Amino acid sequence: MAEATELFNDVERLWELLAATKQTAGYNEHVEKLDVEAGDHCLYTEKIGADQVVHVSSICTKTRGCSVDRVTLAMGNMHNVYELNKCTQLADGLLCCQKGLWVRYEGDYVQACFKNVPEGCDLHMYVSGSVANFPQIAYVPPVMGEPWVPGWGIWIPLAVYSEIGIIFGTGYTDGSVGANKIYVAGHDTDTYQTGEFDYWGPGPVSGDIYWNPDPEAPYNAAFSWSSFVVGGIAYLRCRSRTATYFFEHFPGGQVYTPKTEPATPPKVGQIAFAIGGYGYYGMTNYAPAPSNVIEKYYPPSDTWSNATTFPGANREGMFSEVVNGKAYMGWGAKNLSTSSVYYNDIWEWNPVGDVWTEMEPFPYSGRAYPFSFVLNDLIYVGTGIIKYTNPGVNAAGVWVFDPVKNDWAPVGDMPTAYGWFYDPDTYTWAPRKVVQSQGRAGAIAVSNGEQAYVGLGATNVDDLRNYEFLNDWWRVSV
Repeated sequence: MAEATELFNDVERLWELLAATKQTAGYNEHVEKLDVEAGDHCLYTEKIGADQVVHVSSICTKTRGCSVDRVTLAMGNMHNVYELNKCTQLADGLLCCQKGLWVRYEGDYVQACFKNVPEGCDLHMYVSGSVANFPQIAYVPPVMGEPWVPGWGIWIPLAVYSEIGIIFGTGYTDGSVGANKIYVAGHDTDTYQTGEFDYWGPGPVSGDIYWNPDPEAPYNAAFSWSSFVVGGIAYLRCRSRTATYFFEHFPGGQVYTPKTEPATPPKVGQIAFAIGGYGYYGMTNYAPAPSNVIEKYYPPSDTWSNATTFPGANREGMFSEVVNGKAYMGWGAKNLSTSSVYYNDIWEWNPVGDVWTEMEPFPYSGRAYPFSFVLNDLIYVGTGIIKYTNPGVNAAGVWVFDPVKNDWAPVGDMPTAYGWFYDPDTYTWAPRKVVQSQGRAGAIAVSNGEQAYVGLGATNVDDLRNYEFLNDWWRVSV
C-alpha cells in the first residue's frame, strides 16, 4: 500500500508505469511548460496523423510548485471542451483520468488548459493510449452552429457526449414541460459489463449547458436500465453482474434511495412508462421463464402489483410511450441472440378497464431497440435493429404514429454526426461531418414536452459486437 501511495505521489514514476503497460499500443506522450508566466496556459499533444485513430485510455495533468483554479480538457480541432470532472485527484497537483476517450481523424489532438496559473509554475500533461489505422473521413467544414435540416424538423447539434458513448440505455427529465436537465444511463461497452450515469444540462459551477457526470450516483457500473417518472421523481431499474436494483432519484439532486424491487428481473430492452400516479414496468424474454406481465408501482406505499399482461408475442427491445392517459408499445425482437423474428405491431393499452387494442401495424419490416419520444400527442419512433446476425442491418429512418388517426407516416432519416467543433466565442457546436442515412440502434430519446433530445447509440450493431459507439446529441423541434 505504501508503494502505491509513493507511486501516485511521483508523477514521473506513474508515467513510466502507464507507458510500460502501453508498449504494444504505441502511443505515449508527455507535454510540459516550465517556469511559466502568470495567467492561463494550455498544453497540446501532437496532432493525429492521417488514416489513424487514437484511443486515449489515460490522461494525467500535473502542476508543480503551484495550484490552479481549474483544469479543462479539449479533444479535437476546435476546442471540443469538457472539464476533467471524471478524473481522480491522486496527490497534490496530480489529476488522472482513465476513462475511455476517443480522439479521431487527421489533425485531432488532446489539449489541457490551466486557469489562473501563478508565475513560476511547471505544467505537465501525460497521455497514454493505442493507435489504430482508420479509414479517413473527408473533412466537411460546417457553418458554425447552423441547424441540420434532414428533410423534416430542425436538428440542432448540442454538446457532444463526453464519453465513448452509451447504448441500450434510458433517459428522463423531471417530467416538467421545458425541463433543461436530461439524464441518461446505459452501457458504455459492447460487453454490457459497465455503464454510465450522466446528465446534460446546466453545470454545477459555471451554469453553462454541457454534459455532466453525476459523481454521487451509486449505480454507475450498472446496466440494463429502464426508467419512469412519477410526480417529478424518477424511478430506475438496472442491474450489475452481481445484483439488481430499483431506486428513486429526484432529478436535479444527488439523492438515490433504494426502493422495493419488482418481480420482473431487469434485462436490456424492457418497457417502462408512467400513467397518472403509477409507474409501469415489465416484459422479459429471459429463459427459462419469459413473461409478458407488466407490473404497477405505487410510490406512496412503495408497493408493486400485477397490472396487465401484454397480449402480443413475447419479445425484447420494444418501445413504449404514453399519450392522453393510454400507453402505446410495440416493435421488438423475439430474441436477438437466437431468433431472426422481428415485430412491427403496435398496441394501445387503456388502464381504465385493462383494455388492449391492436393498432395499425408499422408498414415495413419489424425492428428492435429503436428510440421513441412524444411531441404534440404524436409518437416518433426511429432507427433500430432490422437484422442482428452478421452482417447486421441498422435502420436510419424515423416514423410518426398518430394514435387518433391510427396511422403511420415517414418523416425522414436521423442524421449522424462525426467529429465536432466548438466555438468558445459563441458557445455553439457544429458537426464536422453529417451523414443523413447511416443506421444506428440503441439510441436514447427524451422529450420535455416542447422539444426532444436524441442521440447516442451505435452503428454496426450485430452479433459480432464490433459496435461503433456514437456520442452525437441533438435537440429536435418538429
